[in-house]
Amino acid sequence: IYPINKTCESVFIGKITAPNPYPFDIRGGSHVITLGDYRVAIAHVCDFYKSEQGNKDTEYLHNFIVWDKNWNVLKYDKLFSFMDVRIEFCTGMTVYGNDLLISFGVRDNAAYLLRAPIKFIEDFING
Repeated sequence: IYPINKTCESVFIGKITAPNPYPFDIRGGSHVITLGDYRVAIAHVCDFYKSEQGNKDTEYLHNFIVWDKNWNVLKYDKLFSFMDVRIEFCTGMTVYGNDLLISFGVRDNAAYLLRAPIKFIEDFING
């Protein structure tokens, strides 16, 4: 089923105590997961620009978004890249024991699974 007016809108129920510090739209990414007392997701932003040939081009960067249990945005974390390439996107995240598994694609032709200790991710977010 397609929207009749072919538009969409962002809907938000909580408070934003940490406004988006980046001049980009926040887009899709991982699932939202519970991590301790917080809800966490990885989103991506796109930096659109014109190439030397005048064509539309973009670079994808990611950041963690942290909510409290009432869905109030607490933090937009620093931007990062998984593999330091222009086209990459996070597709999922889940807790696996004491680790996070993060799936992501690179250059629209390869898929990867990153396994990182939860402590490392918490330190990254809080660092």
